Amino acid sequence: MRIPIPLTGRSRIILAAVLAAVPGLTAQEPVSYTLSISHDSTEIGQEVVRLQPAAAGLPATTLTGTARYPAVRARVELTGVIERSGEGTLTGAQFDLQTPEHAWRTYVQAGARRLTVRTATEGRESAREYPFDPWTVVLDDSLFTPWIAVAALAGPRKATIHAIWPRTGTRGELTLERSSTPEGGTLVRVTGAASAEIESGRNGQLVRVILPARGLKASVVAP
Repeated sequence: MRIPIPLTGRSRIILAAVLAAVPGLTAQEPVSYTLSISHDSTEIGQEVVRLQPAAAGLPATTLTGTARYPAVRARVELTGVIERSGEGTLTGAQFDLQTPEHAWRTYVQAGARRLTVRTATEGRESAREYPFDPWTVVLDDSLFTPWIAVAALAGPRKATIHAIWPRTGTRGELTLERSSTPEGGTLVRVTGAASAEIESGRNGQLVRVILPARGLKASVVAP
C-alpha cells in the first residue's frame, strides 16, 4: 500500500498553484502523442506519451512513456509509468526494460519521507531507500516522458527540486527556471544534476525536450 507523505498547508497551496498553471498536466481527457528522439539530428528512436487525468478535473494521476530504440525493429524497449496523487505528489512508479536477451523491472514506492526502489531481474531482487518530499521527481536516462512532471514543478520563481534515477541509483538536485516563449508557450530550463530544456505550447502540451549535454532531443511528431 502506498502511503503518500502529507503536505503542509503552505506546500499544498504552492504545489496546487504551480500545477494549475500547466494545462497539459490538468487535462480533462486522456492525451496521447509520439516523440521523435534524435541524437545530433539523426533519429534513434520514438516514444509514445500517454497522459491519464483523474476525475473531477484534478491534476493528472498517471504519465506513461514507452520508448523504442530504434523505432522500427526495436532492440530496446523501455516503459515508464509515473503515478501522482491528486495534489501532484509522486506516489509510485514502475520502469520496465526489455531487450532480446534480458528483462528488468524497477518499482518505486513513496512512503512517509522515504522512497523505496526495488529492482527485479532474472529471479534476483534488490532494494534501496532515498529521502523523499513533495518536490521529488523520478527520471530515467532513456525516457523523456518524466520530464513533463519536472516542468510541472517550475513556477514563476527559480526553484530547486530533488531528482532520483531509480534504475541507476543516481540522485541530485535540479534547479528550474520558467520563462515564456515568443509563441506564447513556456520554456523550463533545468540545471544541476542534469541539464534540460522543456518547451510546451500555449495549451500546455509538450513540444520538445532537449538534453544539450548528451546531444539528445525529443520532439512531438505532427499527427
